[in-house]
Amino acid sequence: GAAPCEAVEAVAATSSPWIRGKVKQALAKVAEATDPAAPLSKEPFVDDLALTSMARLWDVGKSEPIKVGKASPTEGTLPGAIYFICKYNDLAAAARANAEVGGDSASRSVA
Repeated sequence: GAAPCEAVEAVAATSSPWIRGKVKQALAKVAEATDPAAPLSKEPFVDDLALTSMARLWDVGKSEPIKVGKASPTEGTLPGAIYFICKYNDLAAAARANAEVGGDSASRSVA
């Protein structure tokens, strides 16, 4: 069978533009997080910052908007799940990194 990231890319190729966009977003973030020349790759909490940076502001009517990236809406969890799958290419390592980031790790696990 295909490597996990290859499988994600193959499925995305036949998916909706929205899914393709989320996969593209995640793969770009993996490239940035693993590029030794990129500032993100040098951060001690690279995965946390990578997920948060893929988020959009979500105005929930309170005094401050929150970032939706580590929270449960699909638009935040799907690229996060793909990020871990493709960055770690190993289920145990990806699951461990997902749990260490916190937030809604259960939703990312299911995505």
